Amino acid sequence: MNCTQFDDIAELYLLDELDAATTAAAEQHLASCERCRAAAQAAGARLRALEAALAPRRAPDGFAERAMARIRAEAAPAEPKDRPETLRSRLLRYAALAAAAVLLVMAAYGFLRRSGYASWLESGTVAVLGPHARTVGPNQPLIEGDELATPDHSSATLALAGGRLRVALAPRSRVRLTDPRTGTALQLLSGEMYCRSLGGEGTPMVASPLANVAAGPGVVSLQVTPERGAPLAPASPFQGIVTVAAPDGTARVVVPGRQAGPVPLERGQVLTLSSDQRHSLTSPVPFDRLRQLLQAELRSVRQRHGELEHRWNLLASGSHANGGQLPARFGELQDALAQTRALHGELEQRLRLIERCQTEGPQAFRLVFQPLPSRPIERKTP
Repeated sequence: MNCTQFDDIAELYLLDELDAATTAAAEQHLASCERCRAAAQAAGARLRALEAALAPRRAPDGFAERAMARIRAEAAPAEPKDRPETLRSRLLRYAALAAAAVLLVMAAYGFLRRSGYASWLESGTVAVLGPHARTVGPNQPLIEGDELATPDHSSATLALAGGRLRVALAPRSRVRLTDPRTGTALQLLSGEMYCRSLGGEGTPMVASPLANVAAGPGVVSLQVTPERGAPLAPASPFQGIVTVAAPDGTARVVVPGRQAGPVPLERGQVLTLSSDQRHSLTSPVPFDRLRQLLQAELRSVRQRHGELEHRWNLLASGSHANGGQLPARFGELQDALAQTRALHGELEQRLRLIERCQTEGPQAFRLVFQPLPSRPIERKTP
């Protein structure tokens, strides 16, 4: 091992997250390299100081209720009563398709870029490692590239995607934020993180062997509850576990290669994305089928956009409108054209992503069904 290689795994070495062979190689290098030995001692001192500053903290009483009330209010904008039903039905169909499409594309890329969202810590306390080392408490913002670490005996809850998604980090876990300014994604580096669906509010979206979690169309909120005493995942290139629990039977996931659409989980059943190949199966992402669905929707959006432009031209020529209704109808058409234009752009972007995924090679992720400890049920296969 040389200095550059040690720099890449220094923090993992200090956190005792390496396998035995890599640990031995790192220790052998440290024994003969004064430069890396000094750097490791300094980094270890910083980590110990951060861990000493960490302590379990609770959000103020009533915070979750106030936050969810605000989220629901913001998530339900008033919709004009006279909006054309045909456009609305198309948008709803696209939203359902997008939920599946985003999940599958994320299986290859592990992140979803969406504008206007932010990330922040809701409860608990985490250490931010790396060049921007600091301690973050409740209601404090996080920035791109932050690598978060929870201490041995304390968990933390993060609010993602404008507060619509909750993710819990188990004790002694580490995650990295990819880009909270243009989207919300967590890459699990070690340990475990959990999402739990309550009351039928929302559709969890989980993807990729990188164990990422992101909010997508239809997600309203997720309640998270780390399981006590859960063992850490074994060291591997994709270390960690993501669990989606469905205590009320309403959580839905997409199983690529098994069924074309979302698959409901039974009451009390858990879907785990795991890096452990011994207890999981691998399902390829059906890119060809996904491309066909997106291309069909793209043609539909183009056709609808053409129809709206034709109506716009008729209104502009004055051949199809009552003079008193012109302002309102122009406004409706302008809004509808803007929405179909935006949908067209998103669909084209997703098609480009799929083409890039296929160019870079086949991607897959593993699925494991297991029962919740509190309610044993028969193990099923997807």
